[in-house]
Amino acid sequence: MDLISRQAAIKSLRESEAYDEDIPNRAEGVRDAIIDIMSLPTIFAQPEIIRCKDCKHYINHDKRCKVWNHGVPEYGYCYEGMRKDDDNH
Repeated sequence: MDLISRQAAIKSLRESEAYDEDIPNRAEGVRDAIIDIMSLPTIFAQPEIIRCKDCKHYINHDKRCKVWNHGVPEYGYCYEGMRKDDDNH
């Protein structure tokens, strides 16, 4: 299953050449598509999973986690995961 952002889809439609106010039928079709998109059900999508080997809490030389203070599999993951190169955390 491929997931898309509802907001991105609507923005794309509004910015497309199909959304031309000078051509009423075309603009109305785009508005109808936007209404259809807004009425679709949504799901909660998990954010990207950070694997232990890519986490800033992972101690590579002894394969331990600084947060959990025990050994972890390099392809494991948890909710505390933060990407090594992510300066926002």
